[in-house]
Amino acid sequence: MKLSLIQHQNNNALVAWTEQGEITCTTFLNDVMQLAQQLPDKKYAINLCENRYLFMVAFAAVLVRGQTNLLPQNQLTETLYAVAEDYADNYCITETAIAGLRLQQFNLKAAIEQENPFKASQDTLAVPQIAAELVAAIVFTSGSTGKPQANSKTWKALVQGAKMAAERFGFDNNPVAIVSTVPPQHMYGLETSILYSLQNTCPVYAGRPFYPDDIRRVVESAGQPVVLITTPVHLRACVTSKNLQWNNLAFVISATAPLRKEMAQQVQSEMQVSIKEIFGCTEAGSMASRETLKDQTWHLYNGIEIYKENNKIYIHAPHVGEDCILNDVVEIIDRQHFKLIGRDDDMVNIAGKRGSLSDIKLKLEAIDGVDDAAVFLPDDNNEIARLAAFVVAENLTTKQIISELANKVDSVFIPRPVYKVQRLPYNKTGKLTQQALTELYCKCKNRPNETIKAGYKGT
Repeated sequence: MKLSLIQHQNNNALVAWTEQGEITCTTFLNDVMQLAQQLPDKKYAINLCENRYLFMVAFAAVLVRGQTNLLPQNQLTETLYAVAEDYADNYCITETAIAGLRLQQFNLKAAIEQENPFKASQDTLAVPQIAAELVAAIVFTSGSTGKPQANSKTWKALVQGAKMAAERFGFDNNPVAIVSTVPPQHMYGLETSILYSLQNTCPVYAGRPFYPDDIRRVVESAGQPVVLITTPVHLRACVTSKNLQWNNLAFVISATAPLRKEMAQQVQSEMQVSIKEIFGCTEAGSMASRETLKDQTWHLYNGIEIYKENNKIYIHAPHVGEDCILNDVVEIIDRQHFKLIGRDDDMVNIAGKRGSLSDIKLKLEAIDGVDDAAVFLPDDNNEIARLAAFVVAENLTTKQIISELANKVDSVFIPRPVYKVQRLPYNKTGKLTQQALTELYCKCKNRPNETIKAGYKGT
């Protein structure tokens, strides 16, 4: 069985847009077919394109050639070498050459800037049909809880996932434009920006705006209402930026971490838009959603079910194959609904009591004057486990923070020490990896009386 690369019904349908103008279905297919002819005859393509449109062209051309996209969690050379070692017969697709990288690199820009023989037949160019069982992509977990894990995605699974999302968010009846702050190599970014465009006919902005005013400007540049695909980190920046007027937003989708109700209220007030959250994992992709200010219960997409067996939680999603174990602590309401308690690796046991790091983080962030926070269990090989916390709070002392938190959590879960930092080391997907927190902890431990200048990893 084969499935169409795109679902657009006419050649002039909009696939993406840039600062320079709109990109139609015809232009996209021309670029894809031209690139597909030039790709190396290999099995795996490490797709490193950061421009979203160029990523989409590369992603599609790789499928047309019957190859597999490898989507590493970052572009650090050590990460790329590890991926290349595990998946031989590979090459990298890049927009610009990566200096010092000892892997074969294919320059996408140079390839599609050549004379395009497909333009002559643009009115009759057939939509490519992709084998349903082709492993379209191998996506890696972010490494937020340890070593990144590889997950294979067939073209059928990606197409079906996009269809379920379209049904949930109404894209099947009312396509919108997409602006995303999430990299397309991440499962969340791949599904919501690349697949929503290819399979749900939602035109996507070609870049990845970072600063709040850039995001606002791009949203207003779309020719139709926009769904902003983002993370709690970016939303916090958007609503704390002063004097920004938000227009042309249909709604906001957030993922990668739970959104505090207070933050959701601020987003709704400042951006004048409703906010929805997606729940998913790299293993199964997006699987559930909720409208943050209306319901704290997660509603699984139609066709997906949750159940408990042998003290483990399973997700049944026919489009991804075998049922997968959910690495989260949840309260199952029925086979279609659940409440999220936390991740297995988020739960800690201290002095015989069980608590959630995420819950403590949310309570820290609820303290007036705390702008951001993270809670960490150091691996110091001590007999007595003790939490540490990193907070962004310019006008509060650590004593004040601890005093306020003492009113909200059991004393055994109060972090000691609490370190003040200027910012937390989020990666491009808005996550805090275990490695980044370990590095930050070591830095703070050696300089306990300073406000540490942590930076955004990978940006």
